[in-house]
Amino acid sequence: MLRLNIAYVHNKVPHRATGFSITELLVACALSGLLISVVASYAAQSHVALSSLQHATSLEEDMRALKSTISQHLGRATFEAGEWPLDKAINGESILASSINPALPKC
Repeated sequence: MLRLNIAYVHNKVPHRATGFSITELLVACALSGLLISVVASYAAQSHVALSSLQHATSLEEDMRALKSTISQHLGRATFEAGEWPLDKAINGESILASSINPALPKC
């Protein structure tokens, strides 16, 4: 290796450095870091927005199912003597399935 360097000096062939300078490498690293941080920030914001949207969709689906269930139960409830069965329950009275619907067997 030492002889090769001496040969260059002896033949007076100019040695031309190839590659990037340290300044160019630092600038490239800084720009790459900036680009990576912007992409990571965007990805994090997208994840939060998607998570929020999924939660809202799930909540809406649950509320729709609850509304359907309540509507079905209220549709099956009977109206007796001017009172709804729910009014009896609020007043502390016992409501049995047979008192709500006389067609059901007594327990």
